[in-house]
Amino acid sequence: WWGVNAYARQRARELAEAGFAAFACDMYGDGRSTGDPAQAKAWATPFYQDRALLLARARAGLAAFAAQPGVDKSRTAAIGFCFGGTVCLELARAGEPLKAVVALHPGLKTGAPAASGAVAARVLVLTGGADPLVPPADVAAFMGEMESAKAVWRLVSYGGALHAFTNPAAARLHATMAAVDHHPEAERAAMEATRAWLAESLR
Repeated sequence: WWGVNAYARQRARELAEAGFAAFACDMYGDGRSTGDPAQAKAWATPFYQDRALLLARARAGLAAFAAQPGVDKSRTAAIGFCFGGTVCLELARAGEPLKAVVALHPGLKTGAPAASGAVAARVLVLTGGADPLVPPADVAAFMGEMESAKAVWRLVSYGGALHAFTNPAAARLHATMAAVDHHPEAERAAMEATRAWLAESLR
């Protein structure tokens, strides 16, 4: 929810270096990014409140990506961290024809649960086992949703990991939130799981 900042660009670059075509979607437009949680919340809130807006912007990003030279439009995936993970899950719920979705420490609640048979993507969710922003009830509800939707899915919960556990700057950016912190071991495991899920899904 910070926008396409250095962290988002770093993650896209890592995927490119691993051999994937990679694209960082600018959900806010005009290249806006911030380190201020209040500003990030103000930018992200309209998307949380308006699923049609969220899907329209994300689909526009996918279309821009698919138009790039060298991109195989038949083998695409969406990956997101926190807010971005929530965006990716909404794409999956909406039946976007992606091969895979990876959502790292996302919010799992939705106002539009996936219908049976609607989820085309193979869905991987990587969450913090100690994340108070995504409590066990949300995890259980998501698992039930995916089962009811007959999706191909996996959820991994990393013990001791809080929200935003993949981001080394998490605690600094959220200095007043005890629910947020980097967890190096969970980060390494989650990124390995992400690459393995993509390799398996896009082969």
